[in-house]
Amino acid sequence: MQVAVTGVEPHARGLCLYQEGDSDGAARLLEAAAETFAALHRPVEEGRTHLARGRVERRRRRASAARLAWAHALALFTEAQARPWITLVEDHLGALAGTVTPGAAALPSAAKDGLTARERRLADLVRAGCTNEEAAQRIFVSRKTVEAMLSRVYRKTGVRNRTELAAFLELSDTSAPPSDSPDDPGSVRPA
Repeated sequence: MQVAVTGVEPHARGLCLYQEGDSDGAARLLEAAAETFAALHRPVEEGRTHLARGRVERRRRRASAARLAWAHALALFTEAQARPWITLVEDHLGALAGTVTPGAAALPSAAKDGLTARERRLADLVRAGCTNEEAAQRIFVSRKTVEAMLSRVYRKTGVRNRTELAAFLELSDTSAPPSDSPDDPGSVRPA
């Protein structure tokens, strides 16, 4: 048990530094934590650390370093069959590449700039006719989280209900794919 703490402590401190704006210090600590988890053969914890490191690199405007960290995390999560984490990493990689993630709708520039990758994915699920419960299962969050996210999507796109959102998305299909949006450090993490 004590051995695992040697990786958790720098990971937690790195996240704290990230929140305080010290991206350089956070990157160093997260790299140390990833090495520790790798030595302990803890692939999911190592993957979570690479995911966090990718967010730090994104804040530092080092897209290639972020992409590399997220690719490493994706490989670890894939090997561990950690589907919720795979989805989260794919969302980050899609946002970094400025491409539409699988199932996400292309939104007009004014609206899409404010939506996170997960909000875009939720909007597309609603468009496809998913209930809140079904959407929650597909994006690995609670129904209440879906309701809160959907409220934000409505506000950001200027629509009032699911029907208007579906119509809005139908009309926006001819718009350009989403551009690189800022990282969302407050995104919902899988349980």
